[in-house]
Amino acid sequence: MNRDDDIAPPINIPVQLGDIDPRTALPATSHIYLLLNTQRLEDWAYRPSPPDAGTASALAPSVVELVRALESFAPRRWVWANGLLSDMEERGPLLVDVTDKPALLEQAVSQWSDANGVIIIGTEADLDTLNRHLGSLVQITLPDHSQATFNFQPTLLEPWLSALSLQHRTQWLGPIQQLLWRTHWHHRVSWYRLDHPEAGSTENNQEMLHLHPVEMAAFNTNTQDYFIISLAEEVQAIPQYNTFSLEQVCESVRQSIQEAANVNIERDTDVHDYVLLQARYPDPMGTEQAKAILEDPVESPASRLRNLTAFIGEKEFQNE
Repeated sequence: MNRDDDIAPPINIPVQLGDIDPRTALPATSHIYLLLNTQRLEDWAYRPSPPDAGTASALAPSVVELVRALESFAPRRWVWANGLLSDMEERGPLLVDVTDKPALLEQAVSQWSDANGVIIIGTEADLDTLNRHLGSLVQITLPDHSQATFNFQPTLLEPWLSALSLQHRTQWLGPIQQLLWRTHWHHRVSWYRLDHPEAGSTENNQEMLHLHPVEMAAFNTNTQDYFIISLAEEVQAIPQYNTFSLEQVCESVRQSIQEAANVNIERDTDVHDYVLLQARYPDPMGTEQAKAILEDPVESPASRLRNLTAFIGEKEFQNE
């Protein structure tokens, strides 16, 4: 048996790189592109004015300025430019050709990936061809026939691609031969690569992807699993939980998530805060006062959590 076949990466499915340096997994195609998440990178680059500044001196470079700082003439395209979101094109993803531009590629690997702001793409397609294909992926049809905007967030890419059927994954990838990206789920960070050597033409891939109910359910399950694991790792870092296995903490997190749902706390950021409050302060959280705050029918989930945090702070102060 050919030894290379034994270590060849699986085809068409995301593979976690583990401890491998992502630079060794960069695309080997004739063209390499960066798909930049504008909002993530601009938030990452923003530097507010120092508190003692006499005049406003905040630094807020645009994503284009971030690119130009490294390569003045790197070819680029706005992915939203020719669709339903064309009036907001500069808030959408920016596609940048980094073929033979090592400074930009290194910045993507070493800096922009930390901001959850870049997907690295390898293909034989030219810039305009790839941009047309990515533009065709912006709108997807959900199982109920409503439409949604696909968010090219690196963190969501693995659960998304893993949820798609082979046919839909092939349609979604189109001319893309390799993908490299970094995921972030709170403290859980991983590099992923996908190989698609049988990349096809974009000629037959222009129709909108219609998500099957099974794919939608799989995507929701995948993202929920990631969310639970990342939360469990945060809980496990709390001293009273560090003797428990990750599996045990995951089960505890699932129970806390169900408790949150029972009081209509469902948004990820709110659930995250609730689970950590439950883990850190089990005694105050078990009081009748805490229960009353959580079940307040007037306040929003976020407001209830703020009030609960203030209540716990008072209890902790009284116990000192």
